[in-house]
Amino acid sequence: MKVVMADLPEKFRSRDSVAGLGIAAIGGVFALGALRFGTGTLTEMGAGFFPFAAGLIAILLGFAVFVSAWRKPPVPITRPAVRAVLFVTASVVVFALTIDRLGLLPAIVLCGIISALADRSTRLHEAALLAVSLAIGIWLVFVQLLGMPIPAVAGV
Repeated sequence: MKVVMADLPEKFRSRDSVAGLGIAAIGGVFALGALRFGTGTLTEMGAGFFPFAAGLIAILLGFAVFVSAWRKPPVPITRPAVRAVLFVTASVVVFALTIDRLGLLPAIVLCGIISALADRSTRLHEAALLAVSLAIGIWLVFVQLLGMPIPAVAGV
């Protein structure tokens, strides 16, 4: 028996229902994948603790989105904004390719500017200001407060 989207109840065909289930599924993949690295305990966290916790949180949030979709009128599923998908994906790729070569601050600035361009109404100077602020905030939290050994700028 083949199930088609049209055969599902209208609430299952809403954008929020599908998004909630998608978020929960991605969280489940993260949580299961994290088990390979060992989670440890709260006092001695293993390498898989944070991805496992993040996966569980994503599962809970996904189900919350799914359940909340049943309380409001369904919003039909529309075609995704191709521009947004391309720019956000490109920003993640650029970040991955530049963090080792350029350092944390330049990689985040590039990532922030590229992802901000996903919205046509964003002005370049606004994107740059947001990206620089984001880079400084991330550097303060992860390098200064948490002491992670990530160079702010490569070679410096």
